Amino acid sequence: MKCFVRTSDLDEGGEIEVLAFYDDDTDVPAEAHGSDTRIITVDHGLLTFPMKSDGTPEMPRIPADWRERSRKVFPLGERTKSVYELVNFILEHGADVSQWPQEAKDRYDEIQNRWKP
Repeated sequence: MKCFVRTSDLDEGGEIEVLAFYDDDTDVPAEAHGSDTRIITVDHGLLTFPMKSDGTPEMPRIPADWRERSRKVFPLGERTKSVYELVNFILEHGADVSQWPQEAKDRYDEIQNRWKP
């Protein structure tokens, strides 16, 4: 999920209000929701959808510990290893993934899926 959030909310350390969110494959200009916003990508399951006391929905929120949760799902050491693997595949087979052997393509797909939050 691509989430637009206020830049200042990222520095505060608390829950982050989501101004807008889109599927990962949706193209949205970075400045679509203002110059004081940033796009962060998180798993849809991480979003909470609070309700006001009158039963109307508030804007979705990202919990304060979202960074820690993301690191647990795909730790830094595994991220580094995956980049190393991809560089080696490129050096060995070239930059055109469609020309790679099937085993390398399968591993590429696995790695790409891990990078999606």
